[in-house]
Amino acid sequence: MVDPEAPHSHPSHTGHRWLDIVLGLSAMFVSVVSLVVAVEHGPTMERMADANTRLVDANSWPFVQFDSHNVDEQGNAEVRLVLTNDGIGPACVETFELRSDGKPMSFGKR
Repeated sequence: MVDPEAPHSHPSHTGHRWLDIVLGLSAMFVSVVSLVVAVEHGPTMERMADANTRLVDANSWPFVQFDSHNVDEQGNAEVRLVLTNDGIGPACVETFELRSDGKPMSFGKR
């Protein structure tokens, strides 16, 4: 009967005290650096996401166009004023004033 081989075990040191200390300190240094990088990664990604949002906002420009019509689809006389946003991004029209002969016009509700 053949006896099974004993498992090989290697010593946990290199045999050189200074090399063991340097390797241990190097492993601890790499671990600390990895921890710092992991902790700083979150805020860095948040800053990058904010910068991307600002970039998209800066490249999104509304373009409001004005058009007028004198007749409707059936050919009847009708004055129609049309504002459309043909740009990229939302347009916020805060005030709109229509003047005739230098005087502001008022309109009733449709």
